[in-house]
This record gives sequence, C-alpha cells and structure tokens, in this order.
Amino acid sequence: MNRRKAIWRAFAVAVFAVSLCGIAMWNHRLGIMEEDVEEFEWFCSVSHWDPPEWSLEEDTVTGQISRETGVSFTYHIPQKNTDMQLGQMLVKGRLPDVISIMDSGQQKQLVESGKVWDIRELLEKYDSDSPLLEQFPQDVEKILEEAEGGWYNYPSHINSPDMRKLYPPCDDYYWDLLYYQSNEGIMFNRAIMERLGLKVEDLQTEEQALEALRRVKKSGGENGEEWIPLLLNGEKYEQSSMSALSKSFGVKWTDAEGRYRDYYLAPQAKQAMKFLNAAYREGCLDPGQLSYDVEKMQQLLQSGRVFCFIGNLADAGVDEREWEGGIILSSLGDAPTVLSSCQAQVWLHTYISKSCKNPQKIAKWLSFMAGEKGLMLNYFGIEGRDYVRKDGLPERTREGMEGENSPENGFWIFWPFANTTWEKHIERPPKEDSRQAAAYRVQTAMGRYKGAGLYENALVAGLSNDLEEKSDYGDLVNEVKEYRRNRLVPVITADSPEQFEEEYGNFIQGLTDLGLPRLDGALNECYQKRCERFGITLADDYQKIRQK
Repeated sequence: MNRRKAIWRAFAVAVFAVSLCGIAMWNHRLGIMEEDVEEFEWFCSVSHWDPPEWSLEEDTVTGQISRETGVSFTYHIPQKNTDMQLGQMLVKGRLPDVISIMDSGQQKQLVESGKVWDIRELLEKYDSDSPLLEQFPQDVEKILEEAEGGWYNYPSHINSPDMRKLYPPCDDYYWDLLYYQSNEGIMFNRAIMERLGLKVEDLQTEEQALEALRRVKKSGGENGEEWIPLLLNGEKYEQSSMSALSKSFGVKWTDAEGRYRDYYLAPQAKQAMKFLNAAYREGCLDPGQLSYDVEKMQQLLQSGRVFCFIGNLADAGVDEREWEGGIILSSLGDAPTVLSSCQAQVWLHTYISKSCKNPQKIAKWLSFMAGEKGLMLNYFGIEGRDYVRKDGLPERTREGMEGENSPENGFWIFWPFANTTWEKHIERPPKEDSRQAAAYRVQTAMGRYKGAGLYENALVAGLSNDLEEKSDYGDLVNEVKEYRRNRLVPVITADSPEQFEEEYGNFIQGLTDLGLPRLDGALNECYQKRCERFGITLADDYQKIRQK
C-alpha cells in the first residue's frame, strides 16, 4: 500500500515538474518574442474606432500580427478636437508613428509638412519585395496623387476598377451590390403591411404612399401602442431623409446644360418637400422627431411601431428581415436616381511619420496588413479555429461567427486596412434567409426598380472638399448647410398648400441671397474636373451601360 502511494506521489511530482517546465518554456518563448517586438503609437481621428488592447498572446489577431511583423501598438484616439491635437503635434515635431485620418485638410497639411513618408519611397527603401509596389491599384494612386501630389498614404475601403482586375467579385451578388446598393432609401414595416393587407406594389406612388400613411394613422396601432406612420432620420433628416426621398423622386445634380447644380434647386426636391408637408398636414409626420438623435430613432424603429422610414438605412439598427425596401414615385413622373460607387474611391488615409523610430518594421507591417495574409487575419481571424476553407473560399466556424467584431479577438476592427474590393472577392454570398441578405434587398430596392437611373457617386461625393484652395468659399459652404438645416422645418410644417408655396419661395430666396448660385458655379468647375478625371459624367447611366 505504501509502495503504491509512493509511486503515485512520484508520478504527481513528475507531472508537476513537466508542467513547470512547460510554463517556463512558454514564458521564455514569449519573453524572446517580447524582446523582438517593438511598440509604436497609432493616431486615429475616427473617435468611434475601438480597437482591442494589443495582446501578444498567440491566439489573438494582434498576437499574430506581432509574430508576423515584430510590431505592437498603443492607440491615440481623441474623442474631440482632433484637428487641434494633430496640429499641435505637427508644430512640436512629435508626430505619432502611424496616423489614420479622414479630413482632407489634415491630410494636405501632413503632406505639405514634409514629415510623412512617400509610401513608394518607404517600401523601396525598407521592403523592396513588397507586393504593394506592383499590386497597388493605379487608379487609386492617381486620385491620391491628384489630391496630395504623390502616394503619401495607404487608404482604406478601396473600391476600384483596377483592383477589381486583381480581385474580381466572386459572385454576381457582389456585382449587383456594387451597382445597386445605396444606404439612403425607403423601407416599410412588413408586419404592419400584412396587418393592413398592403403589398409593396400598393406603396409605389405619392398618392398610394400618402393613402397608406392615412390608413396607418387611422388604424391606430396594436396592443395599446400607437403606430407611427412616418419616421425620418431624426436630427439628420435634412441630409439623409431629404436626399433619400429626392432620389426616389428622380432628382438630378446637373441642369439641362450638364452643369452642376445643388439638388435643392431641382423641382424633384421641391416635390419631396411637398410630400413631407402633406404627411405633416395629415397628422402622419410629427415634427418633434426632427430633433431625435440616432439612439432615439433606432429605439422607435426597433419597437415595431414605425410603418415607413425614409433616410439612411445604415442608421436604422433593425433586422432588415422585418422590413421591405421600396420606392415612392413622384407625381412629376421621374424615375428614381441612385448614386453608385464604381470608380476609384477610398475612406481613411493612413500615413507613416518620418520620425518613426524603426521604419523598416513599419514598412513590413504595412505590406503585411495590406496583403492577403493580413487581410485574411483582419477579416476572418485564425485559420482552423475561426474559419476553414471550402471550395477555395473561407467559411467562418461557429467560434469565428461568435467572435466576429469583438474587441477581444480583433476581427474586422482594423478599419484602416479594410479593402472593399478584396472583401467581395473572397467572401461567399450570404444565405438567402440571413439578415445580411435581407439588408441587401432593402438597400438595393431603389436601384433595382425598372427604369431607375444609376449614376457615379464619385463625381459629387465631398465635392466641396475640392474648394479648399479657394478659401473664400469655406464659410459659404458651412452657411448654406446651416441655413438648409434650420430653414427647411418651416417649409415642411406649413399649415396649408398656400403657406407651403410661400415658405418654399422664402427658402429658395434665402439660399440665393446667401450666394448658392455663386457656390454652384465654383463647384461646377470641380465637378467638370472630376468628369475629366474619371471619363464619365452624371449623364452616363450605369443601368443602360449594364444592359448593353
């Protein structure tokens, strides 16, 4: 008996010793790795970016990045006064190692300071085998050069014809998404539609939509909760709801001569205001909602009480399987117009400071993060645990799906290296009954309507940014925005058709007095330059091009 106890005791001691040895070996291995890893500072102007605290653990995305590149990061993400903080750093000559920003003014200031690397020069000097030197899309490099005089940053969310040659969409689903998807749109609550016996086909004209809003108002609601006939995009209604409804009504951004014109001056925009005014006078639009923040708006949408929502569909925060995407056709007879993004476009710009203490490691990190291995890690996590490959495409495991977007593992959180074109090349289409597929149906409803026009968004998106060198227009741009935000309410809430006409006349006259026609003239010069750059105008309809 004692002999047996002695054997078991010896065995336990041996196991414990082996465990200690293993722990020691792990700590030693991690220690060696920590000595090889160098820490850098990453500044980002996107206040809601929330990357995970950097971990060197092998089973984390950040740990994998460190093992591949020898870098780790601390973050500097200001919640306010971003321009001022970055400006102060620039003046003091103490720039962070990596800088991700989206403001074109800041971008230009960084480049003109001479304190950030030309990306091609950085890679040729410190990572001459980088695939980026050969594979970076020429059309994207061209727009960066036109904006900043050279290739000084790596941009995120690359949507580019040249990159699609390298990474073509893996399915027709993504081609349709490319042409038809728009965040600004209209959707209807399926449950309320079924309760009232309505179909999408019953809601396609101004008259039909207003009649449906009246029916919802008259019906009251269910379970003691009153239905809300129409909800706009809260405090963002002027830029989102007006834009979405005007597009559904067929608004154009150019006049008959092909010159740029603020869409508020188009007759379809007036018709959109008239529709909202009619909804208000029928008691179907509560003006109090025009001051709601996004959280309040989402709460109402998620309550199931809202019948119709017009605005930024990406702001809704709903399960799109409970909604139907739709259109409302103007009584003027125009077909909807949708702005698509088919030309080269990007979002965040990431710069490398020349004061970076180890540019060689940062160059290799840049190449890794922008390359296929880094993209797979960013989007899908660790192979074998978070995803497996089937038919050449990655498929997330249960663990991978549960971990997606979580701060703990870092999936899909390194936004500065998101690549929209690559994403559509590698990710299989969603299942038909998924929320993602439902969101696709809602967001493409307007573009897929027969007769809708699809036009290039890159021709007008952020057009006022092109005016920066003409500083006398900066204040005017802001004054026009503020005026529209404040003076649109009296037009929408006019108490009669006659008062509406009067308020609308005052609204347009106010824009004219501010100098909107002069501003449009300057913006037209910028628009014409973009047309020349892209070789396309707002008269070119992608819908017709696709049908040929």
